[in-house]
Amino acid sequence: MKVVISDGIEYAYLYFGETLFRADSCNADVRLGDLLIHEGPAFEAQAHAAKVFNADKTYFVLNGTSSSNKIAIGALVAHGDVYCIVPGEVWDGAVLDYFLALQEGINRLPGFEPEVQGVYWEYDENGRKIAYAYVLK
Repeated sequence: MKVVISDGIEYAYLYFGETLFRADSCNADVRLGDLLIHEGPAFEAQAHAAKVFNADKTYFVLNGTSSSNKIAIGALVAHGDVYCIVPGEVWDGAVLDYFLALQEGINRLPGFEPEVQGVYWEYDENGRKIAYAYVLK
């Protein structure tokens, strides 16, 4: 069996020494892969993913599924793109509340025609706008 030590682990060992697992470390060190800025290992991985998927750019959300869902809901990627929900994806709690709050806010602005990429709007019997998103089969 061959063990490969990544640069990030080596940097961590050089910085922390033997107390690596006893120290309270911050994720804001670019050499270790900062979660909030796109530099270092995170940037390199995004650039590689863009090449693999034949995209101009690829961005990773490195701080959890709740943040990922909020970013996906609020993202306006490009005109004409369609926002899709993957079957089995759980929309509950704060994420569902966020989407419903968006819908309610739009209903409080009479005459406002929202444009949220990938979300389409229909009217109910009372004239209120109801938001829908496509679900992949």
